[in-house]
Amino acid sequence: MRALFVVIVLALISLSALCQSSNIFNEYDAAGNRITRRILLVSDGSGRLADTTIVEEQPPVDLPVGAITAYPNPTGGLLHVAVSPTLLEEGSAQYWLFDLSGRILRDGTITQSIITMDLSNEAKGVYILKVVAGTKKEEWQVVRQ
Repeated sequence: MRALFVVIVLALISLSALCQSSNIFNEYDAAGNRITRRILLVSDGSGRLADTTIVEEQPPVDLPVGAITAYPNPTGGLLHVAVSPTLLEEGSAQYWLFDLSGRILRDGTITQSIITMDLSNEAKGVYILKVVAGTKKEEWQVVRQ
């Protein structure tokens, strides 16, 4: 009787986990700040796995005066470049994306505080992103996963 009770309890716990589960994945920068939060939702209430929905939340970018940043790094495809509004007041910023052989893959002008580049069509690997805004220059090794 006791063994039957234990089996029933374990079955109910497993069933409830299948009915509704969510996984939360956070990405952090080198300083430990959360830069991306992804929530994977799986639920249809019948005990079967339902369609999977990925909710991606980007934190609000509150940049210090004169800062430039690129996130998330590594990226699965979308790369955000944020430039402090004070730097944009001096004029537009320029960016270049290079492969490791030095070939320019993309370049452009940044006129807004945040731009998004879709790197999903690029091969997985390491790229160099260079951003120049006024006298401020930043360079990153961007990993495309």
